Amino acid sequence: MATRFLKIHPADNVLVALTDLKAGEKIIYNNETFQLVNDVPAKHKFTDQSLSPEEEVRMYGILVGKAMQAIPKAA
Repeated sequence: MATRFLKIHPADNVLVALTDLKAGEKIIYNNETFQLVNDVPAKHKFTDQSLSPEEEVRMYGILVGKAMQAIPKAA
């Protein structure tokens, strides 16, 4: 099966969809299985952990923003 998502940098807390992913689709990452909350179009990101308001969002190994509200895992 082709890779459908990837983590760009080990410090990231988002994964990048390489193809369109559908809400409810099961993702297996780091020996853990979780379901996507929303559709994720190719090249868009989704979290690999739940984030609280003001928690950092990291991509490419750097801080790219902070959560404005709670973000559930796989959203």
